Amino acid sequence: MLDSSEKRNGLTYNCVWFAERPSLARALTPVIYKQCRHKGAATAYRNRVFHTLLLDLTADSDTLLRNMSRTTSYEIRRARRNGVAIRQVDS
Repeated sequence: MLDSSEKRNGLTYNCVWFAERPSLARALTPVIYKQCRHKGAATAYRNRVFHTLLLDLTADSDTLLRNMSRTTSYEIRRARRNGVAIRQVDS
């Protein structure tokens, strides 16, 4: 599970990725669950399907960048210029 924050319509939401199930304790806070494994009904929870882009990560980094949209590859190059470290993990 990963936690981050996201702004929408002037409000800051807690964004929870890959949770097993929505938390009842968080039901009264502004929280968005993304790619939640729970598919049934839960209190204060609405399930909405969205699609994710899948990439073949066995390719080399230059091929990966070429297969991404121009905007995404630009943002990755800009992040590198701004000091974001990127490293390849083989396992």
